[in-house]
Amino acid sequence: MSKLRGVFIVLATPFTQDGAIDLEGFGKNLDHYVDVKVDGVMVTGALGEYLSMSLEERKALVEFAAKRLDGRIPFMVGTTAHRTEHVIELSNHAQENGAAGVMILPPPGTGLLEDEIYAYYKDITSKITIPVQLYNNPGSSGMDIEFDLVQKISALPHVEAIKEASGDIKRITSIGDELGVKLIPFCGWEDMHHESFLAGAKGWVCMGGNFAPGLTRDLLGHVIKGDIQKARELTAKYNPVARYMENAGKVTQTTKYIMDKMGLVGGFVRPPKQPLTAEER
Repeated sequence: MSKLRGVFIVLATPFTQDGAIDLEGFGKNLDHYVDVKVDGVMVTGALGEYLSMSLEERKALVEFAAKRLDGRIPFMVGTTAHRTEHVIELSNHAQENGAAGVMILPPPGTGLLEDEIYAYYKDITSKITIPVQLYNNPGSSGMDIEFDLVQKISALPHVEAIKEASGDIKRITSIGDELGVKLIPFCGWEDMHHESFLAGAKGWVCMGGNFAPGLTRDLLGHVIKGDIQKARELTAKYNPVARYMENAGKVTQTTKYIMDKMGLVGGFVRPPKQPLTAEER
């Protein structure tokens, strides 16, 4: 069975005030997530500020995570990059370090057309063997991978899952009904988790797990067990935060601020991101 299912926390990367990666703090966070028995984590996703890192830093963070986790929980790696060869390089590096899979978004800002998006994934999947999670997020990439194109890409080798963040709940239903045997749908929205699980999502790439790892894990767990009432009760508790996370604007900074308040290591952000104002805090 594929390891690409369950609630994966897209990890914040703690930085020191001078901009260095705080590996000690990152390791402390990883140990906490293992202790509370999360389903899995994701390194160098958008919340992890991969766009502000060099390829060498991204690789070093993956290597550190692999060593620190030591197989205790699965981890995925976000390998999105603007150059296709860098996506391939990062994906093969993730596999060499034991990752369960890689998540790949069409390169933001490139304005690729449908045939170009397909060619992008075809080129990548012909040169890697690690499981791939597609990532459809028009807000982040500027491109919408609509269902017909998802269906075509799902036939490529190693494509096993999709993080669906278009905001159209019918996409989850269509993927689950028509492609669910070969493509595992993941929720990609913080405040659409419950309806996504009921519509057939088998996983969730989650921001709030950074500071509420047990709660976010259980939001899916209760649905899987058929205890919808407990799932609804937890959803009612989490949704005010989830809605704020989706609309706050400074979602990375907000996540890190809450982590710091809870005794985890959120740390600083790298420019051009700016810290929260006093009012935002």
